[in-house]
Amino acid sequence: MKFKYVQYSSTVVRPVIPIQVSHGKRTIPYDVLVDSGADINVFDEELAEVLGIDLKTGVAAEVMGPTGYPAEVYIHPVELTVGEHTFTAQVAFMPTSNPFGLAGQRGFFDQFEVKFNLRDQEIELIEL
Repeated sequence: MKFKYVQYSSTVVRPVIPIQVSHGKRTIPYDVLVDSGADINVFDEELAEVLGIDLKTGVAAEVMGPTGYPAEVYIHPVELTVGEHTFTAQVAFMPTSNPFGLAGQRGFFDQFEVKFNLRDQEIELIEL
């Protein structure tokens, strides 16, 4: 599967792709930045609410972001669909102001061979 990078300004393009996130009988579209620096998937806690997930019943953990400060998260299993590929993944939910989630090493990169092509502004995901 190939996806074009998303243009955010005249100088900023990012490998953000559309996915589907499911929990129980609820499925919603969501955009994620494919981020090789993220250890785990990190999505906005508002998404958990929309999916009917009781945030605080998840596994509490801390993540370290680019600011160097730890942030509290709650980890829950959800179903992710990228193209035709559906899989269960752990997602850390936390408050964020980003317009997209982060697709990380565990729970995303372990499902695909990921090829970044900045010159052509394209990302390719090959199912493993």
